[in-house]
Amino acid sequence: MNIDWSKAPEDATHAGTTAGNQIPVFYKDILDDGYSYHYDDNEGWRTWGEGEPYCKPLIERPKKQDAWDGEGLPPVNCLCETLDEDADCWVKVEIYAHTEFMGETHACAKNGTDMFYGLAHEFRPIKTAEQLAEEEREDAANKMFQQFGGIGGLTKKQCIWVISEGYRKQ
Repeated sequence: MNIDWSKAPEDATHAGTTAGNQIPVFYKDILDDGYSYHYDDNEGWRTWGEGEPYCKPLIERPKKQDAWDGEGLPPVNCLCETLDEDADCWVKVEIYAHTEFMGETHACAKNGTDMFYGLAHEFRPIKTAEQLAEEEREDAANKMFQQFGGIGGLTKKQCIWVISEGYRKQ
C-alpha cells in the first residue's frame, strides 16, 4: 500500500486506506478512548470517541529527514546522484538500503530498473537549478577565455561578466 503523504494534513501521524485501498484515511491522536481521522474531503479532522481506527494496517508517517549535505553515506530514502560508469554521467537515484560489503558500508540505490551501490564518495547531492546555471556560465566563460583570452585579450573576469550579462555565441 502506497500512501501519498504530500496529501496528508501536516499533523497526521498515521494513515490507512479504505474502499479497496483506493481512499486514504489519515489519523492523529490515536488513544485508548478514541482517535481523530481525516478523509480526503477537505472537511477537516473528525473525532471518534471509541474503539480503534477502522482502516488497518495503520502506517506510521515517515520521519522527515534533513537534507543530506554530501557528507558520509546518503541516508535511506534520500534522492541524490551517483556516477553511472556505463553512461559516463551522473544519474538521479533513490537510496533504498545500506549494506556491509568487504568490511565497508555501501549505499544501495535505484533509478527505475537500474541498480547501483557504492561508498560515500560515489554519491553527491542533487544540484539545484542555480548551481547548474552557474556551472554552465563558468563553462561558457572558460571556452570564451580559451578563445579570446591571454595577452592583450579578455581577462577571465571579463569573460565571466560577458557571459553573466547574457551574451552567448550564436
